[in-house]
Amino acid sequence: MSAAIPPNASLLERAAAIGARYQQAFALMYGEIFTITAIVCVFGAVLGLLISGRKEHADEPEVQEQPTLAPQVEPL
Repeated sequence: MSAAIPPNASLLERAAAIGARYQQAFALMYGEIFTITAIVCVFGAVLGLLISGRKEHADEPEVQEQPTLAPQVEPL
């Protein structure tokens, strides 16, 4: 056990103290993960803006329209 938990603490007090420490540890860990993820996303967005050419666009191929045909129905 940690030195911050008194040796005469009840089981419920020990569990509460340990739970608070776990909560703080997870908050720190996920805070760091979020910060790293945000930095990666911002870097990717800036890189995407720098790579994209504003004046260069791919030429669209010309598509020849096919005439629409009505289905043939045989007379009865």
